[in-house]
Amino acid sequence: MPSRSPYMTARRCGAGEVVFGKGDPAKEMYYAVTGRYRLTEVDADVESRQMIGEIGFVAPDKRRSLTLACVEGRQLLTISYNQFGQLYFQNPAFGSYFLQLIAERLFKVINRLETVQAPPPRGHFPDSRLR
Repeated sequence: MPSRSPYMTARRCGAGEVVFGKGDPAKEMYYAVTGRYRLTEVDADVESRQMIGEIGFVAPDKRRSLTLACVEGRQLLTISYNQFGQLYFQNPAFGSYFLQLIAERLFKVINRLETVQAPPPRGHFPDSRLR
């Protein structure tokens, strides 16, 4: 993270604070320096040393898809959409990291959906009228 730090601003976060809510405009992306956070709609923990909020930057409507709450207060680094754009084009390694992060997060969602909505085994019809 040190190579990205000059573009980022420190922000404190208190326990119970909502960092951003579902549907909010995605104006900043975050890096959790310390603390613990939770994506409330999917009940997923976000530990320190992770980027958060990147999906909003590439969403068609530039809005948050989930709510991020601070569980254990500490420090976040923020980067604005404009600063992010500068860094993305000035630093190809960061641009590559960002694209890989987006792909990783989207594939996790796909895997979760496939697990939850797994189709019935081939030839199995749960409705007796379809046999």
